Amino acid sequence: MVDKIDEPLASANDSAPLADNSVPLAGRVAVVGAGSVGSWLASVLKSHGVAVEFIARPNGSREPKKVHCTLANGTVLQETLPCGPASVAEGELDWIFVTVKAGEVENVSRQISGLITSKTKVVLFGNGLGLEETFVDQKQESLLAASVTYGLLRESDHRVVIRGSGGEVCVGPLDHQEASARFAGMLSASFRRMGLISTVVSDGFEQAWRKSVLSAGLNPVAALQGIENGELPQSAGYPLALEASREVIKVAQARGLDLFDMDVEQELILLCQKTATNRCSMLQDLDAGRDTEVDWINGAIVRAGKTHGVDTPANRLLLESMERAHSVKSEPPLTMAPNE
Repeated sequence: MVDKIDEPLASANDSAPLADNSVPLAGRVAVVGAGSVGSWLASVLKSHGVAVEFIARPNGSREPKKVHCTLANGTVLQETLPCGPASVAEGELDWIFVTVKAGEVENVSRQISGLITSKTKVVLFGNGLGLEETFVDQKQESLLAASVTYGLLRESDHRVVIRGSGGEVCVGPLDHQEASARFAGMLSASFRRMGLISTVVSDGFEQAWRKSVLSAGLNPVAALQGIENGELPQSAGYPLALEASREVIKVAQARGLDLFDMDVEQELILLCQKTATNRCSMLQDLDAGRDTEVDWINGAIVRAGKTHGVDTPANRLLLESMERAHSVKSEPPLTMAPNE
């Protein structure tokens, strides 16, 4: 069972500059990915005095990026951040936050490999399983995972809005180094100093699986039905969401990870309540015609199930339904009986 080490100390609606004018996260900080998570994260960091920059992708724009983020309390953060091909000649990067979609993580790991040194802490924000595998051979000082449950809605390329007051940032180490646990605690404390709700866990790998238990049910079913998270428990697709989540626990058990302490229905309902007005990222991507992360959540569960001899009909159905929905950009019929 993953242990939560820190408890949240601040309101999710607070984002005022620090009273003592100190910087919550020192050193050179870079963000890869300027979607909803990257834009929100960079604007919050910059508003608290952190020297943050975007790392440009190959063939991407090198122009400074303007970000406009509206927080849950109505506060608007408008920041302009440098964007370019970062170089270690300009100084070593202390923190790299990777906020791209799961399907882009492998390419990004290659693109930024020259920027990672023995003092760099790499933090993966993507949804899905196995994202850390592409960084195993990198020379970073620490590899951390961070998951975000704030209701981030991307209104345009430069505008992000937080819907609802629920959510948090959960941070944990993806390796077993003592230093990584220390850096995870440091990062979580920094987020709390910036007014975010944040917890730190002892095992980022296990936490990724725990998040996937809920994401495997909530995200694709909400996306296919075109509903906000709070509508899921009363929807026709809710039984399928429960079944998909329970399959994840069975697959995790087969590969040696015991998650049976999770009360899936209770935790799923609680998450839906906390993020009631959220339009999950899978729904936003489907609406916008972008690639979704279904292959890294439900697809990863289907593949792991085959490897370990665990049948996963609910996850397989959701994977196939999302692939069809993406290909035709319309909602396909959603069968609620995965075992038929």
